[in-house]
Order: sequence, then C-alpha cells, then structure tokens
Amino acid sequence: MLSQVKEVLLGNWRNKGVALFFAGTIWYVAYQSELRTEDIHVNVDLAPQQENKVIISRESARGDGQPVKFTGDMVLKVQGTRKQIESLPKAPLARILVKIDAGSGIGSQRKRYFFSTKDFSLPDPHLVGILSFSPEYVEVVFDDQAELESKVVTAIPVPSGFEKEMEVVEPAAVKAAGPRSILEKIQWVAEVGNFDASSRRFEGEVPLSPRFPESIDESVVRSTVKLPVDKVKLTFQLRYKLDAVADEAVRVRFIVPPVKYPFQVKFEENTVPIVFKGPEREIQLLKEKIKEPDFFLGVKVPEAELSAKQEHTFTFTEDQLILFGFSREIQKLQHEKRKGLVAWSYTIVPVRASEEKG
Repeated sequence: MLSQVKEVLLGNWRNKGVALFFAGTIWYVAYQSELRTEDIHVNVDLAPQQENKVIISRESARGDGQPVKFTGDMVLKVQGTRKQIESLPKAPLARILVKIDAGSGIGSQRKRYFFSTKDFSLPDPHLVGILSFSPEYVEVVFDDQAELESKVVTAIPVPSGFEKEMEVVEPAAVKAAGPRSILEKIQWVAEVGNFDASSRRFEGEVPLSPRFPESIDESVVRSTVKLPVDKVKLTFQLRYKLDAVADEAVRVRFIVPPVKYPFQVKFEENTVPIVFKGPEREIQLLKEKIKEPDFFLGVKVPEAELSAKQEHTFTFTEDQLILFGFSREIQKLQHEKRKGLVAWSYTIVPVRASEEKG
C-alpha cells in the first residue's frame, strides 16, 4: 500500500516538475499581459511656438461646461499591460511643456487647443496608450511681446498737515518687457514705507512694484512681465501744508522801549490790512484768534533813535509786524488793498517837545 502511494506522489516526478514550471510561466505571462486602464496625473505648462507672442490667459472647461482657470493639472486615462501600468509613477509626472501655434495675427487673439498624444511622452508608447484627456482642451489668449517705457510714480505717506515740496526719482522712467495689452495698463510705483516725518526729508532706495486693474490676473503679470530694475532712488522734501487768512483791519500796538519822558505815537491808520500764510494747523487757530477783540499785531519801536526833544518818524512793512503766540513759520504778506504801496509810517512825538513848540 505504501509503495503505491509513493508511486503516485513521486512517480514520473521530472515530467510533473516541467509541467508545473510551464504552467506557472504561462500564468505569469498572461497576468502581466492583461490590459489595464489607469488615471495618471500630469503637470502641463503652456507656451507659444512664436518668440514674439506670449500667453496672457488660459482656461479649461468644468464638467458643466463653465470655464475655469487652467492650472496645469491634468488627468490622463491610459491603457496598457499590467506590467507597464504598474511601472508608471504614482506621483505627478515632471512638468510637461506644450507649445501652441499662435498663428500670424497681431494683437490679442483667442485660440482653443485640443490636447493630443503627441503632447505627452509616456514610457513604452507602443504598449501604453492615452484614451482621454481631462481637461480635453484649453482656451488661451495670445498677445504680442513688447517693450514699453513708463514714468515712475511715487506713493509717499504724507502725514496730515504736510505736503510735498520737492520730489526727484532716478530713473524717472523704466522700460518693461511683456504682453503689450498688460504693459499699457501697468503703473510702476515707487512706494515708501514708514519714515520720520519730523525731518521732512527722505533720500534712499525704494522698491518698485506694478499696479494694474483687478481685471488683470496677478499671476500672469508675475510670470510674463519683466523689469530690469526692482528699485529706484527717491528724494523728497515735505513742508507744512499751507493755508492763508486775510483781514482788512487788524489793530496795531506799538512796543516802545522804556523811556524817562512822556511821548505820543501818531499813526493815522490805527489798523492795517494783512494776509497771513503758513502751516494749515496754525492758520486754523489764527482764523479763530483774529476774531477776538483784543487781538493785535506788534510794531517794535527802535530804541537808539528816540530823543526827549525831537520827533522821530519810522516806517515798517508787513514782515516787521510781530504776531504773538504763533511760530515764525507764518508769513505776513501784503493785502491786495495795499498793492503798490511800500510801507506804513508813524511818528514818536515827545510831549515836552510838543509843548515847547506850542
């Protein structure tokens, strides 16, 4: 009985081994040759075939047909043998460049481009084929590549109560390269951050950045517009923001140094017309102060020329008037009523001298 079992199990072992080997080989080949379908992810970049063109817009279609921005992410449905499919990388393939013919037109042009197998290089293309693309197509807008020179504008945080007095930008204009339709709408701005306004002056390099309408995609500007410089030298000077107030009759008070004799001041006008011009914040205060009944301007009488026995006549102009309680930033200017006149005059008359004459 035992010998019969051994005969069944071990008999003709060589032929059985060969048969088992070929059976395994056939199964393995058949398994590896089985066709499979797989989705693989790729990154696609688009570029025009012509050097004088540039892409300024790229859109694809969602499942409902609505346009969306084409980001470059695509899904390829591929078919091939199990072995080839399993050998494909699971992570997105390296970025693939697809060049599109822009044609010979001038200016902005829209074109719909359908992807094809020639755009993608897959391993063993005779064993792996592309069944579909998602998205199937992309709509691109081409524009002419150009160079345009634009004036640099400044963005200076002028504090309240100040205004620009002087500004110099070097270079005053810059030349950028990129899509013509975008360059025509870009403004190059030299922007100043925080600075010490008390010094009223700034000098240094500041960054240069583009400003453009919201309708232009910022990522398109970053990728297509090139500027040879990213900074400019900026110098500017601030001054107090100026304002003015005029009054036709401001009282005048003469400031006479201490003397040991009585005197009189003869001044026919008694009041003077005047214009005050200076920092806005001070002029606002002055506008209220000038309405007060005790407001006056001072005139300083020269001490060295006074005499107890002789009259003395003096003159003064607007700039010699003393404005009490305000800074020297405020100018005293000629009122339009005094156009063509030079100065006022007044006389210091000693009382004794006047009595002796009588």
